[in-house]
Amino acid sequence: VIKHSDDSVALFVNYLINNQEYNSALLEIQRREFFDKLSPILASKKLLCYRALGRLEDGIYEYEVLLPESLMDNGLVMYQAARLYYNTGNFERVISILDKGLDIGAYSYEFLGNVYALKAMSYARMAEFEHSVLEFERMSNLNNSNNAASIEVVERLKNTRYKKPIVAKLLSVVPGAGYLYARHKGSAVTSFVVNSLLMYSTYTCIKVHNYGLAGIMGFMSLSFYIGNINGAGRSAIRYNNSIRENSLIELERINNIINN
Repeated sequence: VIKHSDDSVALFVNYLINNQEYNSALLEIQRREFFDKLSPILASKKLLCYRALGRLEDGIYEYEVLLPESLMDNGLVMYQAARLYYNTGNFERVISILDKGLDIGAYSYEFLGNVYALKAMSYARMAEFEHSVLEFERMSNLNNSNNAASIEVVERLKNTRYKKPIVAKLLSVVPGAGYLYARHKGSAVTSFVVNSLLMYSTYTCIKVHNYGLAGIMGFMSLSFYIGNINGAGRSAIRYNNSIRENSLIELERINNIINN
């Protein structure tokens, strides 16, 4: 059996990863693991492959259960583990892992920018904007060119005036007004037209003494009217989520969180 050094395996694994052949890269790492213990570099690449393949639970299990403690405390491995948790939305755990690495000095100076950026993004995702700004400011000491643009986005997130669902519902006393407040113009027009037609149909039926049909139309009109009120509240929430998510995605793009 021909054995290869960690350097040669890592070089080939990097080649596969750069070509987005993550399954092949993972197989190569597992082949190396069969013959010997993994180096920190290969262990970190293994977690990266799990993340790229969407196998987040497998990657987390690898880090929390299978890896020896010596690898768990390696900076590269800790960062990739934090990235796995970031993709699951467990931002508290992301910060916990990164902070531990900072406490034990696990990261090289050149890598600190990535660590602070991921911490800052996690705080932003948790809407803890003051902490997020603080982490981006720490990047200033590393001469990072992204920190000013990042802080600007965080400040925008912090100062954004979101739509209030209760206001949207109250405005919906006038059909469509709540949707208009929530910036859903198409839904506002539809709501106003449909409610108006149903109310007019109910009135017309009463006017010609067709009370049976009037009851049906009145029930439909009331149901749609109530739905219009609740829908406007949900539209305000969707609007807020959209505004917030767009800014967070912009922040991730600036700091290359998604693709690195």
